[in-house]
Amino acid sequence: ISLTGAEAGIWTDADYTRARIIKVESKRVVKELDKAKAAGLTPILINDTTAWQSWPLDKLLFIATYRLPREVEACKTARAKLIQHVATKYLVNSTTISGLGTVRWARLAGFLSHDMSPETRLAWIKALRGAFADSPEAFLTLNAVEIDNLIAALRRLGDKETAELSATLTRKTTEWQSWPPEALVELARAASQAASKEACTRLIDHIAAKYLVSTAGVRLLTCQHWRSLAESLSRSLSVEQRTQWIAKLKAAFAAGPADLKALKFKGLRALGMALARLEKGAASDVVLAWFKENDDATLAKVSAGDLTNVALLLSSASDAQKAEVMARFDPRWEADHAAKPLEWRQSAAVSAAWGRMHNLDKAKAWAMRSYQGALGTEEARNAADAATLRGIAGVLEDVGLTGKGTGYAGYAAAAAKVVREGKLGGLTRYTYYVMGLPLGTPETRQTVQAELVDSQGHVRLGGAKLLTMAHASIHDVKPWLTFLDARLAASAGGDAKALWLIARGYAESVAAGEASPMRGKKFYNQALATATSASCKYLALKELIGGYVEIAKHDRAVSVLDSVAGQFAGTEQADKLALLRTEIVQAKAAHAVRRSQRKARLAERAEDTWKRELRRRLASAEARGDGEATRRIRRILGQ
Repeated sequence: ISLTGAEAGIWTDADYTRARIIKVESKRVVKELDKAKAAGLTPILINDTTAWQSWPLDKLLFIATYRLPREVEACKTARAKLIQHVATKYLVNSTTISGLGTVRWARLAGFLSHDMSPETRLAWIKALRGAFADSPEAFLTLNAVEIDNLIAALRRLGDKETAELSATLTRKTTEWQSWPPEALVELARAASQAASKEACTRLIDHIAAKYLVSTAGVRLLTCQHWRSLAESLSRSLSVEQRTQWIAKLKAAFAAGPADLKALKFKGLRALGMALARLEKGAASDVVLAWFKENDDATLAKVSAGDLTNVALLLSSASDAQKAEVMARFDPRWEADHAAKPLEWRQSAAVSAAWGRMHNLDKAKAWAMRSYQGALGTEEARNAADAATLRGIAGVLEDVGLTGKGTGYAGYAAAAAKVVREGKLGGLTRYTYYVMGLPLGTPETRQTVQAELVDSQGHVRLGGAKLLTMAHASIHDVKPWLTFLDARLAASAGGDAKALWLIARGYAESVAAGEASPMRGKKFYNQALATATSASCKYLALKELIGGYVEIAKHDRAVSVLDSVAGQFAGTEQADKLALLRTEIVQAKAAHAVRRSQRKARLAERAEDTWKRELRRRLASAEARGDGEATRRIRRILGQ
């Protein structure tokens, strides 16, 4: 095979195909072919020619999969051209889209979605939904495999509202009943997310008929499968069904010593969480029995983090029983730490395990070991990042070692370093709050405040937010507001003042007794008007938009975004605004799902309360021999 064409960069796709299918004994030739492909011959073909645009879609799918790896910079332009070509040629109308079938669209979405802009993703989602799921009737003309691929395509494109499609599939078809356990788990999760009681009921009936009929049937699903099913369907199970599930699961996986010894710890955790989801406290006896039946060699494989998760399942166990379990682990932990201090995350896991087992003294001792391991030396403090600070702050908070008057100098020094490096931005309010808890003294807060302003006189917003929450955690925000007002008054204008306005708005939003994300609105608007650079304006806009999203005013957030879009010019800024718009849309969809689920839970609780009252009245009617009332109540209950 001559490599002259490859070296000249003019190989066609046909040349590649011929080279790959010919039996070549020379390893050198194969190596050179791979080298040629890595050099970007396919991107050259896509970027500099148009012949490929007449190729069939399956050939383009092959190129997208194997010839344009995302990690190669030269392929990005080619992938963008491929996306544009597919949209222009195939994403034109419902007939063309549906003609390709959902399998191809699922593959296209999987291979190309990572390189799509937010607007392109939304356009594809809208087009696919319009072609395949414009109405329930049109959607159900697809078979189960086609529906599954459509849902996969939409998910890969970022569609957050596919649960209703899966629920419709469960309600209206029967083909899913032959699908493997993994698909059953996904359908159950979707039915729960869509709050579809009919879909949940069909799944429950199918599980009872296919899997709960025998011990062997139960074991067709793993403990992890049962955990997922219990999490999704438990709210839709009747009391009798919950009882049946618990009995069947225990009989299949924990009937005696042999079963408990055969059950791996990962399986125990999944089984326990399934039982606990079905009935609070139902897992305690299984977990205790597992620890009793297994020897120290088996327990040595159980990490402190794993034990912490299982400790939640011992809600009905006594303190003595919990202490007996911990006695199997404590000597090993102490010996390991004495030989070589545990890494701080391991010590944190041990602290959490003791805390879950209601031994606060031990939990505090291990929390301090964790702190010393993470921030006890100058070397450790210099290596610390925001994730380390968040982890240690959470460990100290969990055991009650934070609060007003309690500060940690090492933590403050590490926090000041991270602020100085500018690596404390973009966190949630709660994260800043937790990270501010170890700064409970004026001295520790002053250490961080010393790094609040950079060499250009610009406030570091990450540090300002951290200090805001540090003051809020001890209910002493007013002195901090006074400090910010003084800095604002001393600022000349431009970006420097705009950043102080953003910091002031953030602090205003957490004012004691009147906390609201929108209390800082006027400061954010002033920052938008004051800022001179697009990047600073964007920071102010993001805070303003974030406030509206937090209070579920998503349409208002979009309106504000549209009103200021003219202040941002250039492709980079346009991409930022597009991404922000996508985040708003996704937040709105997620909020709608949560609201729907909350309404469904409230309705289920109300129905359960009503049925309990009817059962009480039924028992009373039967006791006094009131046949008419008994028949009427039984009819209402569907008995």
